[in-house]
Amino acid sequence: MTRSTPRALEILRVFLIARLLSDDTLDFSVWQDYRNDFTFDLRMVDQTSGRQVSYERRKGTASGAERQVPYYVIIGLQIVIAAPSEKRAVVYENLDSVIDVFCYGDSASAESVTIKPLARAAMRAANPQHLQVEQLAMMLEESREAAE
Repeated sequence: MTRSTPRALEILRVFLIARLLSDDTLDFSVWQDYRNDFTFDLRMVDQTSGRQVSYERRKGTASGAERQVPYYVIIGLQIVIAAPSEKRAVVYENLDSVIDVFCYGDSASAESVTIKPLARAAMRAANPQHLQVEQLAMMLEESREAAE
């Protein structure tokens, strides 16, 4: 197996993006999911010396508890979006779940909602951002005619 150079990867990405933009039959959803673009590496830092070591390197010599803690950290990692309700609808089609936190004085409560694939697909279909220019023009004309 050969290693790809950064330039070759860049050329491949540009080619794939051009193909995605020109071919309506290709599934674009894989490109919308941040989990397909990022890799994560846990690093442990000695607070006294500032020395850093990757989890992959440390797990061979770590104690049982030291090997388990990063998994709890991973479970807790999430993308957090703080926005007013009326603005969050724009990103709902790309989320698996939403947790609303409500603060009342010095107490708080949370409400969790799971967004299932069918609901995400319906939101994506209703999002005018995904429409072609011709479709938007037709919708605008229909709304003008309805207003008259």
